[in-house]
Amino acid sequence: MTAAPAKKAAKKPSRRGRKLGWKGYADILRAIQIKPQSAQQLAERFDVQLQTMRRVLARFHDLSMLRVTEWRQLVERGSSVPVYAYGQGADAPRPATQPSRRPERLCRAAALPELVQVVHMLRRLEQEPISKVLLAEEIGSQQACVCRFVNHCHRIGLVRIADWSLRLRGGRPGALYGLGTGADAPRPARVPRSVIQRRNRAARRERQSTLHMIGLTARPLAGQQAQGASA
Repeated sequence: MTAAPAKKAAKKPSRRGRKLGWKGYADILRAIQIKPQSAQQLAERFDVQLQTMRRVLARFHDLSMLRVTEWRQLVERGSSVPVYAYGQGADAPRPATQPSRRPERLCRAAALPELVQVVHMLRRLEQEPISKVLLAEEIGSQQACVCRFVNHCHRIGLVRIADWSLRLRGGRPGALYGLGTGADAPRPARVPRSVIQRRNRAARRERQSTLHMIGLTARPLAGQQAQGASA
């Protein structure tokens, strides 16, 4: 009897030729933040074409999200390739034997508008803590998409909860996100209902007092207008 032919192993799904999207760009930045890497290493890790990864890193570098921390020779007698680190700063000097043309510049970097949006959001998160809803309004993108992106960045450690916003009428405090690693800011204690009611009564009394003062100042003006009409 002849042996049955062995089944072919299922091919691993490949991302080559597919768009990275907001989450993919965030994953690349986080990977470089953890450990400086070259385009070859990142292309293999994320299963993306090398030329595509070079364009992505070149665009991040142009937008001052990455810097060249060193030049590494991956192949014996081959040209050195840049190793990127996260953050701004001066690039490592190019080796004397390295051609004047960077490998990442062999093909002109595309505009990559989604990557630019990611950088815009991260820069805004770097300025001060902000809620996901307000970030979506300032960026001009759909709230659901921005919320999913911020949640993903928080999950992988690219952003953190830097502060909390307390609501005047009580309720759960809202998370304010900021760029950076580390532990989240502790959630503030829930405000007791009695304190909320006391605040509401004080605010109501203040509004009534203001309206009363406005009424007192408006009466003399009304009387003067009536006298002028009778004259």
